[in-house]
Amino acid sequence: MSLRRIALLSAGRASRTLLSSGCNRPMMQRPLTNPVVVNRISTPFQQHRGYATDDVTVISSEEEFDKILKENSFVAVDFFATWCGPCKMIAPVFKQMSADFPDVAFVTVDVGQVESLAARYSVSSIPHFLFLKDGEVVDTMTGASKPLLKSKLEAMK
Repeated sequence: MSLRRIALLSAGRASRTLLSSGCNRPMMQRPLTNPVVVNRISTPFQQHRGYATDDVTVISSEEEFDKILKENSFVAVDFFATWCGPCKMIAPVFKQMSADFPDVAFVTVDVGQVESLAARYSVSSIPHFLFLKDGEVVDTMTGASKPLLKSKLEAMK
C-alpha cells in the first residue's frame, strides 16, 4: 500500500472501504423488495409464492383440501416450505402451468402450516408434487424440474 493511500485512510478522507479480500471497490446495495409486486399481491405469503388466489388455491386446512378433491377430477398439489429455495424457483412455473392446463385444479400446501396433510401423503422432501385423479394419487414428483412437471401434467389427461 502506498504512503499516500495510508495517509488518506488514516486521515479519514478515503471514499472507498477496504474489504477483507483486499478489494477497494465500493459495495453496491440493491433493494430487497419490489414495490410494484408488493402493491399487486395482497399477503406476504402469496407475494413469496408469486400466486394470485384465482390461479392457484392456497390450502389452509385438510377440510379445504378434501373439498377441492371432491369438486375436481384432476388436482395437482405442490407441497412446499417458505424457506425452501427450489420451492421458490418452481412456484412461478407451477402458476404458469395452471394457465396451460385449465382442466386441472392447482393447489399449494405449506408443509409448515398444514402438517397433517403432508403426513397423510408421506411427504418427506420438498418441493413435492402429487397428481390426483378422482381423489386417487396417480403420480408423484420430487424436485424442481419444469420439463418433468409438464410431462406429468400432460400424462394426467
